[in-house]
Amino acid sequence: MAKTEPTKQESAMDLASGVIDKKLKGRMSFDEDTYGAAHLALIQAFHHYGESKEDDEPDANLAPMQTALHTWMINTAACIIQVLAMFYLDLYQNTNSIDKYNGLNRNYYTFAELEAQKNVVDAVNLLDNAIEANTPFTMDGFAANAKAEGALAFCDSDSNVFLVLELFTFITVSKFMMLIWDGNTKLMQYVLYVPTRDENCSYFAVTDPQDKNRKVVTHASPMIKITVALFVLLPKVAVNVYAAFISLKFMALAGSPYGVMLKCLGIGLISSIPELFAQQFVEKHFLKKIVSSHSLCFRQKRVKAHNPLKELFFVPAFKIAFCVAVTLAWVYGFNGNYISLSMSCYKYKLAFSAPECAVDWPCGTFIKILGMAVYNGRATIPSR
Repeated sequence: MAKTEPTKQESAMDLASGVIDKKLKGRMSFDEDTYGAAHLALIQAFHHYGESKEDDEPDANLAPMQTALHTWMINTAACIIQVLAMFYLDLYQNTNSIDKYNGLNRNYYTFAELEAQKNVVDAVNLLDNAIEANTPFTMDGFAANAKAEGALAFCDSDSNVFLVLELFTFITVSKFMMLIWDGNTKLMQYVLYVPTRDENCSYFAVTDPQDKNRKVVTHASPMIKITVALFVLLPKVAVNVYAAFISLKFMALAGSPYGVMLKCLGIGLISSIPELFAQQFVEKHFLKKIVSSHSLCFRQKRVKAHNPLKELFFVPAFKIAFCVAVTLAWVYGFNGNYISLSMSCYKYKLAFSAPECAVDWPCGTFIKILGMAVYNGRATIPSR
């Protein structure tokens, strides 16, 4: 049987696949959110005005420029709504939460002292001294110590308990650390290591030599690199950094376990806006069939040998330690005075309110096995 000679187009694509297989082993997937859809659509649109590619377009049924405009507008809307949600959250909710601390015994302090949180520190000292002396505050004692009355009034409105804030702060830090790290990594790889048109070939995408079921985008021109970096990848990193800061600030001022958990859920909803908008508003075929099946190659001549000890133990241990360090620094460093007051309130309730509550009237939760009452309600309970 006569051997079939490959066509010129097949030979060119085989050559492109060979170059990719040898020099461009790195793969950057397109996220299935508004950022990933806009990223791929913009590369496709700018390539559209190069040489004719015949059947190598990701989707011949969708006009590249219209698809790029479609995905960019949806991504811009998602980004703006995400930023506005965080802005209003910080402007109103966080400000109102801080006002609760600033209002503590405010008549006895100057504005500068309130700004320095001296009222909070003094309240912590009052509560800790009462616990150490095993002497609860009484109604008669409030006349001589009005600041103690203000401290207990604050404790009545605060229901924080040990480790709840730390736990959910750790979860939030872990979530945003991954998003920020991945975003920075993709930005650097895209700008520095993705080849330009002159370094590869004129085809938009070819079959991935590493995975025959996927397509790999061969290059991005310098103009599209700048455009995508400025309008897609950099905004994604910036929004995640802003969202992480506002989210941690939001949770630190929750005031109760329920508030911490509810705010954590709200933060998760706001951070998922790009995925939500992509699922609801981006053209379905482009998102599900094209974005999910394409990758972008970048310059990586050799794949480093796997080190099981490093990848299975050292790297995860470093990430966990980093998240724990950030959590402790945020909770006990940046918000140390606020958390100290909440914990002093909780210890005061355990020392004085919980025993009386368990004996005199049914409140809190009594754990029979441990013989103790779990209580985080009012500090000035009715039996006093």
